[in-house]
Parts: sequence; C-alpha cells; structure tokens
Amino acid sequence: MKKKGEPIRRERSGRMRRIREQLGMTQDEFAEWIGVSAKAYKAAESGVNNISQDLQDKLYARGISPEFIMYGKRGVVDEAWRAVHKCTDIDKLQIFCRLVSDFCRDESRMPDGIDFGILLRALQEGEVQEKRRKRG
Repeated sequence: MKKKGEPIRRERSGRMRRIREQLGMTQDEFAEWIGVSAKAYKAAESGVNNISQDLQDKLYARGISPEFIMYGKRGVVDEAWRAVHKCTDIDKLQIFCRLVSDFCRDESRMPDGIDFGILLRALQEGEVQEKRRKRG
C-alpha cells in the first residue's frame, strides 16, 4: 500500500536527482556541495524523507530553485534563459552587452579584477564587425 504523499515525494526527488545529474555529481558530492550529510540527501532524493526547509534553503543558496524542486515551477531566470536560446547570435551578444553595461553603471556590483568597461568596448567592436561581415 502506498503512503499518503508518496507520488509527490517521488516527483520532487526526481527533480532533485535530475538537477544533480545535470551538474555531473554523485549523491555524495552533491550532498557535500550543498552542505548536508550524504545520508540526509540520499533519503530526500530517494523520496524516503520529505525535503526539509533546511535542505530547500541550502539548495537556494547554491542557486537551485526550491519552487522548481517542490512544485515543478520554473523561475524567471529559467523563462529568460529559454527566451535567450531562441535568439540569434547577434541578439544574444546585444543582450550580453546590455547586461555588462548595466554592471558598469553600478560599480558596487563589479567583481574585483574585472574591468567591464574594457570588456564592453571589446564586445561592441565584435558586434560591429559581425554586422559588417553579415552585410558584406
């Protein structure tokens, strides 16, 4: 006899497993990476235990959407990523340039050692050259 909630736990654990596999990690490696015991992770991924709030918080800290794990909902980033994949290469480059330009405006967000101004100018030059090549 199936336990109450078992199909839901199975769906959630399956989504968690797929993410781990996409990252190319074993269960032990993934558990260490997110900061939980291998035993706790394996119990959650197998569907034996529910996915705790602590585990959801640790997944979130690693950039993994708890909403996707728990409910199968894709986040805004996933939707944007799918839209970007439909773009042409030149559109992707323009999007990238705009993102870099946005980072250049707010110096507090700039990682140490990266000059986004130089990067942006190089990307813009590459964009101009690409347009010339296509016309020419």
